[in-house]
Amino acid sequence: MSHSTRLEIVTFPFIGGSIYDPRLMEPTPHGVLAGLDVVTIRNLRAWTLIGVFPHEREMRQEIRIDAWLGTDTRAAAAGDDLTKAIDYGAVANAFREHAGGATYALVETMVEELAEIAMTRFGATAVRISVEKPGAVPGVDSVGVIIERPRPHQKTPAG
Repeated sequence: MSHSTRLEIVTFPFIGGSIYDPRLMEPTPHGVLAGLDVVTIRNLRAWTLIGVFPHEREMRQEIRIDAWLGTDTRAAAAGDDLTKAIDYGAVANAFREHAGGATYALVETMVEELAEIAMTRFGATAVRISVEKPGAVPGVDSVGVIIERPRPHQKTPAG
């Protein structure tokens, strides 16, 4: 069995920011998202109190959130019906509101809470969530945590 790797080279003019940004290339759904349609939210900015050091607890810091929300879009598409879709605007607002109203020591805590919101409030079947703290470590663009979670199966009375 042979494996091949496909490399895509993307060039674009420099417009303030990094010349190479791997987040510009959408991943093929894999892991918990394999076989699902995916609603994406990219580079959502929010401000929160987050960190373990005293200086991080004094003022809100910008965080960046990326979300891949696994779902089945066929019913929404067939009827052109937002009520049968994951409303990415509502998800973005919920994430921003949650981040702004909470205080965290760890990025890991925040990313788990955002995954839970996406699955319980918005019906995502599975999620991939990334939370980054830009400028948290000198000499590094950002640090962060990425998780993938399936929605837990509901137990039936028989099972």
